[in-house]
Amino acid sequence: RICRDAQIPLYILNDPRSWGSQTHSTLSDALVDMRKTISDNIIQNALDLREGSAFERGRFVGQLEKEMAWQAYDAARKTRDALIDARRRLRR
Repeated sequence: RICRDAQIPLYILNDPRSWGSQTHSTLSDALVDMRKTISDNIIQNALDLREGSAFERGRFVGQLEKEMAWQAYDAARKTRDALIDARRRLRR
């Protein structure tokens, strides 16, 4: 029941019957697969938490685009100001 609640397959040790891919001859063989399954579940849950809803992703992309636009505007302004200052210095 605990494995089912955590979405981890039940691993079978030394059972002559065919149980599919979860039959292992030793505990160490089963632990390798269990570790991988648990790791995959943790990563999937972390991605679900990180990604959030479509609205949150859209809001994040909008904020990112706006920040990039401001940075581009600021870089253009600084470049323009530096060019004007250089022209003034050359005229003197």
